[in-house]
Amino acid sequence: MSNKSIVRLIIPAVAVLLSVGCLATDQDPENGGTQIDSVTFKSVSAGSAHSCGIVVGNYAYCWGDNTTGQLGSGDLLNHAVPVFVEGGPLEFRQISAGGIVSCAITADQDAYCWGNNEWGQVGNGAISPPINTPSSKVLGGHAFTSVTGGGVHNCGLVGAGEAWCWGLAADGQLGNGQSGSQTAITQPAAVLGGHLFKQLSAGTFHTCGVTPSGEAYCWGRGENGELGNGAELNSTTPALVSGVILFEFIDVGDDHTCAIDLEGDAYCWGAGASGQLGTGARTSSDVPVAVTGGLVLTAISAGNSYTCGIDGTERAYCWGRNFAGELGDGTEELRTEPTLVAGNLEFATISAGQGAPTAATCGFTTGDRVYCWGEGLLGQLGTGNTSSSRVPVEVVGQQ
Repeated sequence: MSNKSIVRLIIPAVAVLLSVGCLATDQDPENGGTQIDSVTFKSVSAGSAHSCGIVVGNYAYCWGDNTTGQLGSGDLLNHAVPVFVEGGPLEFRQISAGGIVSCAITADQDAYCWGNNEWGQVGNGAISPPINTPSSKVLGGHAFTSVTGGGVHNCGLVGAGEAWCWGLAADGQLGNGQSGSQTAITQPAAVLGGHLFKQLSAGTFHTCGVTPSGEAYCWGRGENGELGNGAELNSTTPALVSGVILFEFIDVGDDHTCAIDLEGDAYCWGAGASGQLGTGARTSSDVPVAVTGGLVLTAISAGNSYTCGIDGTERAYCWGRNFAGELGDGTEELRTEPTLVAGNLEFATISAGQGAPTAATCGFTTGDRVYCWGEGLLGQLGTGNTSSSRVPVEVVGQQ
């Protein structure tokens, strides 16, 4: 790391305890002397029990669960503070924290993945034990424009919007016509159908994309209606989302999907027992239904049984399950409609985690600060300890 002008601090975990809104005060002994770099973030992405971000200089940092090497730190220890993703001279322009893997794209449009590789999620052509650094490019020679991390699969866009996926194809989430509980694709395979996408999102068991004309397609597990095509069946190839709505952006959670149309109106579909569809009721839907409240959203993120979004005033709202305070409203109460995140912060982006049964949420403010809230047991809030929080708390080490 000598090639970076980053100020290093050594801060014991006790020095960064955050008490406001915390549910516990447990320390993570592994992080008692973890180095804390002084950085400025440019983005953040929340995964299952870890989060990652790009900092000024285009280096990547991750924090939280690291049992399968998903932090990229070269070890298999959990870290409750952001740690440098070891990659030599690699500079990243986009990163996505998935279930138990992380993926990122370099300025040269090469994709790298690291973490669990039981189902070929790293995309290096083999199944192997955990890969704890970005040690090899995703195979295929593709020039990726974006990458998205799912539960046990990953996908990316190349060229004019061709979609490619790799990893476990159990429910058809790769979109290549294959499925099966033991079907692993160890390098990118083309999504069938000939569609071009402007944006793509991989969830726990399904994937969705939006075409340049605004049509939405989903594939993979559909037993809860999360594909939005009026059925409750899996699909191994892209299925058109029902209705005449044209979408700008889509995001996939565990068993539900949400999207924003061209006017900023939000719609969700799939499982709704925890209120994650935001309709004011705890009901599911196999076609898009409008999120209540009349909010005009600029961003939306579907997590594990909950959803968050940002409106035109840069305020964050969340709804759905709230076991660990992942909605950020200061409570653990389930919400069936959008509820304002506490703290009066202005957000540019927000990322709902896929953790089960509890999750963490992270947001990137208009002031270039990263805050997280919800479950913190594995250090995924980045506060230097393993406390959880019902309200946003600032990730440590930021300039």
